[in-house]
Amino acid sequence: MDQMMELLKIGGLSMAVMFMSIILKQAGKDSYANMVSIGGITLILLIIASYILQLFEVVETMFMF
Repeated sequence: MDQMMELLKIGGLSMAVMFMSIILKQAGKDSYANMVSIGGITLILLIIASYILQLFEVVETMFMF
C-alpha cells in the first residue's frame, strides 16, 4: 500500500509540474518554466532514490555467499 501511495505521489507531482510548466511557457516565462521542470525532476529523483537503494541492497544480499 505504501508503494502505491508513492506511485500516486510521483504521478501527481509530475502532472502538477507539467501543468505549471505549460502555463508558464504560454505566459512567456520560459526561464521559470525550466526552473519548475528542473525542480520537479529533482523532487521525483529524491523520492525514487530510496527505492533504488533498497533494490541495490536486495541484489547485494541475493549474491552474498
